[in-house]
Amino acid sequence: PKPSSAASDVYKRQYHFGALEVPVSLLLAAVVTVLVPEISRLFQEGRLDDIHALWQGAVSRLALVVLPLFAFLLVFAEPLVSLLYPEYARSIWVFRIYILVLPLRCAIYNPLLVGMGKARWALWGSLGDLGCNLALSLALVSYMLGARPEWAFLGPALATVCSTYLQVSFLLTAIGRHLRWGLAQLLPWGQLLRLGLGGSGSGFGVGGGRRRRGRRHPRGGAPLPRAIRPFPWSPILSPSARQRPGPGLGGAGGGSRAGRLG
Repeated sequence: PKPSSAASDVYKRQYHFGALEVPVSLLLAAVVTVLVPEISRLFQEGRLDDIHALWQGAVSRLALVVLPLFAFLLVFAEPLVSLLYPEYARSIWVFRIYILVLPLRCAIYNPLLVGMGKARWALWGSLGDLGCNLALSLALVSYMLGARPEWAFLGPALATVCSTYLQVSFLLTAIGRHLRWGLAQLLPWGQLLRLGLGGSGSGFGVGGGRRRRGRRHPRGGAPLPRAIRPFPWSPILSPSARQRPGPGLGGAGGGSRAGRLG
């Protein structure tokens, strides 16, 4: 059944309050300000090895901040968002979905192409991301309105994550082509893997310790909705993904503390 206007308003607010911006843009802007002129100069001089060293050094330093932050937010999304917006429980799920994009912020992509004079590729990537995001949003919302209407507001968040990963894949391919690097050379994969595993292990260890001490999730916690359980990241989004789904909104706005998604 189609959600009522009052319930739709609640869904919109849950989406709005869950789509929080993680403040890494200032850090990326500082990196871009330093790197782009240097990359432009090195590319004009044909010093591709120096660009490679500069790029990987920047990625490694950004990862020291971004990956531990990602692990922390993924594990503690529920208490953090519940503290800010306790009346909009399912906003947690919107937040958790959006922060899946955060590991991609370990590197800069469009500015690197612009610095090499390949702005056209950056434009194509952005246009492709926009079109893919729009198409996926419509498709996912339509599917979830039929399967689980109370979770349909998650469609745009899922679409944004998918289209962003596709865009970054395209941009990495373009960067590798112009700099004649293979996929294994593009990023310091070993260091990224170690940082990711270390941060995730620490975060999930702390989260598991809280559960073992018998602490319950804050009000507004909810198991993962069935409509998105087939997605490959569903076990990451919620430790309670195997539980039965929580109740719906239970009325026009009055049940907004029911489940939640990030």
